Amino acid sequence: MNLSKKIAVVALLAIGPILVPGVPGADLSIGIKFGRSSQNTKLQDFGYAFTNDSGTTYGFRMRAKSGMFGLEVGYFYASQAVMPDGARLPLVRIDRLKLSSVSFNLLYYVLPILPIKPYLSGGYGTYRLELDPYAKDSNDGFNLGGGVDLRILKSVSLSAEGKYHWVNFNLNGIKFDVSAWTWNIGVDYHF
Repeated sequence: MNLSKKIAVVALLAIGPILVPGVPGADLSIGIKFGRSSQNTKLQDFGYAFTNDSGTTYGFRMRAKSGMFGLEVGYFYASQAVMPDGARLPLVRIDRLKLSSVSFNLLYYVLPILPIKPYLSGGYGTYRLELDPYAKDSNDGFNLGGGVDLRILKSVSLSAEGKYHWVNFNLNGIKFDVSAWTWNIGVDYHF
């Protein structure tokens, strides 16, 4: 069993006890998120630069929370257009940088009793990078971030979060470090 599957099993085993009826403060939610991404990725080795400062993101998540702690399983996809940097002729053709991830995150709610609940998060995920149409690679990486949740109805909350992602790839023999910020707003439904 590879490391990603082991993490998925551990996450499900950890979420299970939170979902047992009668556990005070237990909360399960699913949600969607949309936002922007900003890459610190260096494309100079390929002769390219980003066409603007940010790209688009979307994703979904499932969270289980009890007291001050929560677990999150999430997916995100980010896409950003690129163009030749003008310093030299590009080595290959690249139209877009696409980054996606399935991650498992631990959440720490700093002040869980307030209507606005700030939290810190950190996690591990499997990432996939495409320099479309040139090359693709997958690897594991980490993220750190934080955000706030605001319950607006009994079963609905709004959220805003920012995360920083670190992951390294190997694209046709070239080591490629991806460092990216993602900022999202989202809506969650609570069971």
